[in-house]
Amino acid sequence: MSAAGSFVGKIFFEKGNHVFGDTPEDWDRIAEVHAIGGIGETNDLVNATTFASEDNYEYIGGLADGATITLELNYKRQNDNIQALIQEVKDKSSSAYRFVIGESAATDKEEYSFLGIAISWSLNPSVEDRNTFTFVVKVSGEIEYKEL
Repeated sequence: MSAAGSFVGKIFFEKGNHVFGDTPEDWDRIAEVHAIGGIGETNDLVNATTFASEDNYEYIGGLADGATITLELNYKRQNDNIQALIQEVKDKSSSAYRFVIGESAATDKEEYSFLGIAISWSLNPSVEDRNTFTFVVKVSGEIEYKEL
């Protein structure tokens, strides 16, 4: 199996400055992200078993639930991005977010955008390794994909 087309890095996390869906949206790139916990959706299963199901459970697809995304950033003192993310948690409000995949100057980029609710942050000090900052956002609604 070939690894052709595989790449390392080149995934950027950005926060929108307007209400989700406004055109055009202005995006602020969040610097120092070095780990992302994943983006996606999971469909609930609804048990649709009846007396006629012949000794087997039967299911239908339910509502999609967006992932809880964990971001880990290098911690830098007086970092405006980190202070803005802390404020997101304190505000308990929804914001537009997106992941952009591809070279920053390339024309063949992909985008996953979504409305999210910031639910937690934590500072992770270390004596032996770099200090990090963890930010968690819950996807609320649909994840939209498009090629840029």
